Amino acid sequence: MTVIVDANIVISAIINPKGIIPFLLFNSNDKIEFVVPSFIIEEIELHKSKIIAAADISNSAFNSLLNSIKQNLFIFSDEMIDDACLAKALVLTKHVDKKDTIYVAFSIALDALFWTVTIN
Repeated sequence: MTVIVDANIVISAIINPKGIIPFLLFNSNDKIEFVVPSFIIEEIELHKSKIIAAADISNSAFNSLLNSIKQNLFIFSDEMIDDACLAKALVLTKHVDKKDTIYVAFSIALDALFWTVTIN
C-alpha cells in the first residue's frame, strides 16, 4: 500500500515522537510505502523554529527526529506529476484546501491514499 504523507504528519511526528503517527511511520514493516513530495523537507525546515518551540526540543533533537523520519519516507520530485493529475487534483481541492493540491496529485499519479492532519 502506498500512502502520500503531508507535511503536517511529519511535523506532528516531530512534536509528539511517542505518539501514534511516528509509531505508524516507524513500524509499517514494509507493508506501507510512505511517500512525500520533495518540497516538504524545505517546508519543514522553513518552520523549524516553530516546530522546535512546540516540541520543546533542541535543534539537535529536531535534526535527529527529522532524519529518522526521512529514513522511512520515499521522497519524490514534484516534477513526476503530469498536468492531467495536477488538473484533476485542482478540481478536487479547490473547495477544500488548495494547499493539498500537490499531495492529491501524487495520490492520483501513484494510485495512493492521502494522509493529512490539520495543526492549529
